[in-house]
Amino acid sequence: MIPAPSGATRLYVIVGDPIAQVRSPAGVTAAFTARGHDGILVPVQVAPADLPDFLSVATRLKNLDGIVVTIPHKFACYQACASATERAHFLRTANLMRRRADGSWHGDMVDGLGFVGAARAKGIDPRGMRALLVGAGGAGSAIALALIEAGVSALAIHDGAPERRDALIGRLNGLGRTPARVGTLDRRQCDARRDEGGRPAAGRCRAACTVGLLRLRHHKARSLALHRRRPQDRLRDRDRYGHVRAAPGHHGGFPARPRRGRLGGRPGVKAQVAPDRA
Repeated sequence: MIPAPSGATRLYVIVGDPIAQVRSPAGVTAAFTARGHDGILVPVQVAPADLPDFLSVATRLKNLDGIVVTIPHKFACYQACASATERAHFLRTANLMRRRADGSWHGDMVDGLGFVGAARAKGIDPRGMRALLVGAGGAGSAIALALIEAGVSALAIHDGAPERRDALIGRLNGLGRTPARVGTLDRRQCDARRDEGGRPAAGRCRAACTVGLLRLRHHKARSLALHRRRPQDRLRDRDRYGHVRAAPGHHGGFPARPRRGRLGGRPGVKAQVAPDRA
């Protein structure tokens, strides 16, 4: 049972636009309680045009210790951080903001850690696999970096905004590790298949995907497909693997959005593609 807040309760907010879809507040607040921390996570809807004013006020709130960031503010909130982790600097985006001793913000980006942790929890080690990632936004870029750090052998990236996709590919290739290239939704790039109802082929759904459509293929032609899991399961993964930190957050589940059209040259096939809203 979550105790009622008091004047001593430490405040955390999750900020986005829209915000009604997030399921983090109840789960994260319960996690605070389980750890003996008197804190509460509250959803806040802020339009992009109002974000600078919101951050200005948030900085002056003495009992606000952390901000969880969701769509569409991850890139803008990174700019508001006085310091950040190495991965946040590399990605130029943040989904967590922790209050520093001087009152300013320290940023981090952990969407990629959450994804790879969920995959490994299901017995899937990305090392040596080839990956197709759809979505190069805030969460997508974090997952791309995490997959490369996890040792995938190749990474193809597809995004509806070519300039954003190409910028991410350029930064990733600058690491001198796993090669990244432009990808498409052509199903011939991966082994996973979907039926006419847009559902994963039987027995092939193995783990979580927080951003769009991700498919991994093992070098021994082992077929795997990674799809979205229930939000409460992903929250447990973050908790188990230590990804809930000073300003923890889970961004809730967007249901996969059916799209009817051509997929791999076949007209009328439905593909479930979840938007980059993690």
